[in-house]
Amino acid sequence: MKYTAKDINKVKGSTIVFFFITCIVLVVALLFVFHVLSFDIINNLAGREAFKAGSEPVFLLIGGLVFGIGALVFFPELFGKNRMKKKIDAVGEDKILDQINNHLILAPKKSSGKGIACFITEEYVVSPCWDIVNTKDVIWTYVHNQNNTPYYTMMLKNGKEFRPGVIAYKNADKECDEAVRKVNPNLLAGYSKENAAAYKAMVKVHKG
Repeated sequence: MKYTAKDINKVKGSTIVFFFITCIVLVVALLFVFHVLSFDIINNLAGREAFKAGSEPVFLLIGGLVFGIGALVFFPELFGKNRMKKKIDAVGEDKILDQINNHLILAPKKSSGKGIACFITEEYVVSPCWDIVNTKDVIWTYVHNQNNTPYYTMMLKNGKEFRPGVIAYKNADKECDEAVRKVNPNLLAGYSKENAAAYKAMVKVHKG
C-alpha cells in the first residue's frame, strides 16, 4: 500500500464540513440576534404563544454566545492554515511520505473500530490531524485513562506530552512500544514512580 498526503493530513478533508457547520451556526445566531426569526413567526408556526413577554433578551444572549463560540471554534479552521499542515510543511511532505512508504515500522491499525492512530517510522511518529514528532525524542510511554478511555501517551525528552491515538484493544500499547524501541532502545515503558523519576532526570539533562 502506498500512502499519500491525504493519509498524513486528514484535516484537509474536513474543511468543507467545517464550512457548512460554520454557516449553520452563524446563520442561526444571527437570526436570533437580529430578530429575523421573529417571535410572531414562531408563535404562528406553533399555533400558540411560544414565548412569554420579556424573553427576547434571553434569546439575544443565546444568539450572541452561539455566534462567539462558532467564531472561536470554526473561523481559525476555516480561514487559517491548519496546525497539521504547518507541521508537514516544516518537516517536508516528501520526506514524511518517504519515511512512511519506505521506512515504516508500525502503521495505523484498528480493532473493533478503534486502535493505533499513528505511523511510527525510523525517524518520525506521525499522528494524522494532530502532530509529528521525532521517534528518537520519545523516551517514556504509558497508557493514561481519561474518562474511561485509554490513551497511549508518549513523553518526549523536552518534557512535552504527545498522544498519537487511542488504545482500545489488547497489546496495542506493546506494539507501539516495540516499534519505538527499535529506534530508542532505552525507552521507559509503563507508568510507575520509578519511571516518572527517571524521566524527570532525563528531561533535566536534556534541557541542561
